[in-house]
Amino acid sequence: MRAAIRFLRANADRYDIDPARFAVWGGSAGGQLAALAALDCGTAPRGEDKNNPDASDCVQAGAGWYGVYDFATMPKAAEPRAENRYLDCAPGACTPERIAAASPAAHVDPRDPPMLLLHGTGDKVVPAGQTEELATKLRAAKVPVEVKLMPGIGHSWVGANPAATRAASLDAINLTFAFFDRTLKGAK
Repeated sequence: MRAAIRFLRANADRYDIDPARFAVWGGSAGGQLAALAALDCGTAPRGEDKNNPDASDCVQAGAGWYGVYDFATMPKAAEPRAENRYLDCAPGACTPERIAAASPAAHVDPRDPPMLLLHGTGDKVVPAGQTEELATKLRAAKVPVEVKLMPGIGHSWVGANPAATRAASLDAINLTFAFFDRTLKGAK
């Protein structure tokens, strides 16, 4: 994602993009990746990623929907654990450094952009506590954060019936668009 942000910013004129107004957004694994991109930026390109090294990969806003934000605090009862599947570690073999590198919560600092975090309280895949924990860390660092927990709603905005699913999905999309509209209009 960092390479994509740098590519778009380096080619802003070509694609008619405002390079001062970038945001990331994702749900579930994409929520984790979006939060990681928003909260861990401004370092030199890593590994094979050497393209557009002079373009910033920092964004002005981020939104995460029901993501894993700290692999270290995911429930321990599940085997294989989230980090085993997602970070491709054998059980018990994920180092604390690898877990922290992939955990947005480990990268929070006062320079981070405003964040929107949305989660359903009925999520059985990723506990809503992941969102609450990240919000607490962002607030402690004095990073603007908006949080909405949707009562009884599960992962992917699945509700008790189609009407509840539709309502949660529309609420999430409307909250996200409104957040980006408010946040990015003032960005420069």
